[in-house]
Amino acid sequence: MHLHQLYLIKNINKLLNLKNPEEFVQAFRNYGNNPSIQMQLKKLNHGISVEIKDNTAIFDVAVQLGRMRDITTVKDAETVLRNALSIAIKSHQPKIHIRNELYNLLPDTHPIKKIAKEYNGTIRGGAGDGYEIPVYAQPDPRIDNVDINSPVIKEVMEYLFNAKLSNS
Repeated sequence: MHLHQLYLIKNINKLLNLKNPEEFVQAFRNYGNNPSIQMQLKKLNHGISVEIKDNTAIFDVAVQLGRMRDITTVKDAETVLRNALSIAIKSHQPKIHIRNELYNLLPDTHPIKKIAKEYNGTIRGGAGDGYEIPVYAQPDPRIDNVDINSPVIKEVMEYLFNAKLSNS
C-alpha cells in the first residue's frame, strides 16, 4: 500500500468512521478502472471527485476550469462560472462546486449567490471550502437520476440567458 493510500484511508476512516476502510479504496479503484471513466480521465483537467452524503461515498468525474491565480476579476469569475454551468448542463451534472475565492469575486447581488450553498470538502474536511451550486434538482444525491429530460433549475437558466443577452 502506498503512502497516499494510507493518507486517504486515514482521512476517509475519520470522516466516515468506517469499520473496513479498505472497502472504500477498493470501490474507488473499481470506479476509476471502469473503461468509460478511464476515457474521461484522459481529458485535460479531469479527475475523480469524492462526495460524502449520508455516510455514502459518491464518486464522479470532475473538471477543473482555470486556476484561481488566473481568476482575478469579476469578468474572469463570470466567464468561469458560465462555462462551468454550461458544461454541467450539457453533461447532465446535478451541481457544480466553486472555490471561495471565485464566489467572493461575484457581487453580493449576483443571482447565483441566491442559490449557492456553502459546503465543506470531503477529504480536507475544512469548514467553508467553497460553494455548491445546483444545476438540476436532485432529491437524492446518491442516485444518478439526471438525464436529458431533467429540467435545469430556473435560476441557472435565467442567469445564463441574461448573461447571453448582455453579451450579444
